[in-house]
Order: sequence, then C-alpha cells, then structure tokens
Amino acid sequence: MASAGLLLAQPVDVLAEWMIVLVRWGAAMPGAGWYLHEPVSWWWALAMLGLMVSFFMGAWKRCPQWGLVLLLLLTARLMMEQYADDMKKALVQTAVPAEVRLHMLAVGEGSCLLLRIPDETQADGEHTLMFDCGSRSYLELGTGTVVPALRVMGYGEIDTLMISHVDLDHLSGTLDLAEQLPVRRLLVTPQFVREVETRPHSPAGYLLEEWQARNREHGVIEQGWKAKIGSAELELLWPLGERVLARSNDTSMVLSILVGDKRVLLTGDIADEAIEGLLASGLDLQADVMELPHHGSFTERSIDWLQAVQPELVLQSCGPGRIIDDPWKEVLTERSIHRLITRRDGMLSVVLQPDVKGEQSLRWETFRQE
Repeated sequence: MASAGLLLAQPVDVLAEWMIVLVRWGAAMPGAGWYLHEPVSWWWALAMLGLMVSFFMGAWKRCPQWGLVLLLLLTARLMMEQYADDMKKALVQTAVPAEVRLHMLAVGEGSCLLLRIPDETQADGEHTLMFDCGSRSYLELGTGTVVPALRVMGYGEIDTLMISHVDLDHLSGTLDLAEQLPVRRLLVTPQFVREVETRPHSPAGYLLEEWQARNREHGVIEQGWKAKIGSAELELLWPLGERVLARSNDTSMVLSILVGDKRVLLTGDIADEAIEGLLASGLDLQADVMELPHHGSFTERSIDWLQAVQPELVLQSCGPGRIIDDPWKEVLTERSIHRLITRRDGMLSVVLQPDVKGEQSLRWETFRQE
C-alpha cells in the first residue's frame, strides 16, 4: 500500500492542481458569484414576512382597527430597537478610539497587505491603503483571491495602492483589482518609473500604461515622503529618488507606519544593498512589527537588519518552498521573536488598539481556510 501511495501521489497532486485552476477559472467568470449586503435583523425579517402574508391573504381587509394599531406599534418598536442599537454602537465607537488593522493576505509566493486606518475626513470614516497586490502562485489573483477576501471583510474601495517595486509577484493583481473595486490613486517610486521607461513592455510597463490610459490618478514618491492619515503617520524610508540600484528587489519601498507608540515596517523585497543603505542612513529603524524582506529570504545582512529593527512580531508572505529550508526559525527563536507565516497560518491580521489614555496595545490573529 505504501508503494501504491508513492506511485499515486504525483498524478493525484497534478489532478488536484488542475481542479483548483478549473474552480478558480469558473469563479472568475462574470455572474459566477453574487455579493450580498450584511443581513438585516431577524426581527425585521419576521415583521416583513408577517406583513407580506397578511397582505396576500387579504387579512388587512378583515383585521379590526385595533389589530392594525398593534401591528404599527410593533413595527415602530422594532425600528426604535434597531435605532437604539445603532446609537449604542456609535457611542462605543466615540468613547474608545477605533483600531488600526493590518492584514497580510495569503497569496502564495507574492505579497498583498491591507491597512485600515480610521479617518474622519473620509465619507465612510476610514482610509484603506493596500501595499502590493501580486503573486506568482495565482493567475487570477485580483478577481479570484483579493477581491473576494476584501468583500468578505467589508472593504468596498481602496483609497491608496502602493506598489513597492516592479516585480510581477508584487503587482500582477493590480489591474484586475481596479476593475472590480474603485482604486483612488496609485503610488510608485522613481525607480519604478525608470524601469518602465527602460522596459516599456514589461509587466510594470503594461500596468502603468493601462493605468494612465484609464485616466486614473497616480503619483511618484521617494525617501522622505510623509502622510498623516487619521491616527497613523506614514513615512517612506526607502528608496532614495536619484539612487541607481543593481537589482530590482533593492528598489523596493520600505514604509514606516507609526500609530501612537507602536510602529510597523513594510519592507517589500529589499536585499543586501538596500539594507546597507538603510543601516547607513541614520534613520530610526526600530519597529514592533516587521514584514520579513523578500518573502523570508535570508541574506548576509539579514542578522544586521534584524538587530536594527528589533521587532516583537514578524510577518512572512510566502509559498511552501520558503519554509522547507528555513534559516529564520532558529534565529527568531533565539531572540524570542514571534513569527506568522501565510503559508502555514493563512491570512494574518495585526490590530493596534488604543485605550482611553492613547496607549497602543498590539495583538494579532490568523485566519486559515481549511
């Protein structure tokens, strides 16, 4: 039986992969799925059902006046209950400042992070920032993975989309995403633009060409760019605008997100040249939460980088190959640094929750779909 298992393992694995491709292809077809709004209270559903049954059975003609009065009173009571619940929620939200959430979606060998920041200047009360949207593991990443996940979490639009650098596994789902959900603006680096000018027929070139053809807003940012959004202070630590780097990975954005006294560092695919530049810059690199650079690649300067950042928690977005031979395991264990991995744990969420004194508490959650 063991030999039969070995013989069958490969063809069964191939068949399963093809079935997954087929299901994803079907799910991406127009009309394959319907997205419903949050369901109403069951009290409302029951009241509406009663009204419909009464109407179609002609009960409204035979019902005495006192019965209609009772029905109206019941409906009014239900409306007041719903209104009171909404008011309670609003009061709670006013008393305790809303939390900032960072989600790292499970996209295989790729990267897609979502930052939700409460922001009173926005019509919906929050600013949604996405950092990268790409994968080498999923062809239909935008329509088949990212958009369904966003809809389930209640996100209807992206205010800012930052693409860290030109590699396909960080941008492949961008155009599909923008076809399904409004994306207000795209931000890239000078190195991204220069790469597009040099290789206009590259994936990055196609992305920027299509973005401009659709008259969508986009901007170019470099080291020193800052933005204050709600309770979060954003700062781009890398790359320098005029710096020419040998490898595209080292042109990746490094984004600092400061919320109260807690800090998150998103690193894209930076490797040794970028790390050396950041270490020599004199910038404060310490952070409580850090994205492991380049999906968890381990380089000569990885230890130096870890010592500079000193994180409490690291997040790793990767496929299966990155955790088979895993040099990070021992390094992180020795330093009591907790690690979450999308391949193992599913989608990762980090929550920064302020208390009434304004101090931040840090907690994290994982969501694995079995």
